Amino acid sequence: MRFDIARDDERRQLIVTVSGPVTTEDVSKLIAAVRGESVSTYGLLYDAREIDVNGEMTAYYIRDLAASARLRAPLGGASIAIVTNNEALHGLARMYASLIEGSGYLVEVFQDRESAARWLDETSIDRH
Repeated sequence: MRFDIARDDERRQLIVTVSGPVTTEDVSKLIAAVRGESVSTYGLLYDAREIDVNGEMTAYYIRDLAASARLRAPLGGASIAIVTNNEALHGLARMYASLIEGSGYLVEVFQDRESAARWLDETSIDRH
């Protein structure tokens, strides 16, 4: 998996664009890279429209990923928008959103990037 991280300081968003085949190891590297950006008050927009979900992205893995995220949830909360048009990934992302509910993270899944960015704008106004 390849990823690119861009900061939009005006909108207070971190935009993460991912592409290619994805493995659980790739996800761990991506999480570490995002955490390294030190923008805990920014909304996160994951544009995952160009990734290839393979057999490693199972419901069990998503459950473990959500449990791990709940342990490191920021005190002030964070908004995460996931953009995908892949039906399997959409289902996994919705499952993640459900599992992480109540942790301080707000997670929504979108089919287009602009809707996701607008939602992040709206939730950041509510949170900061």
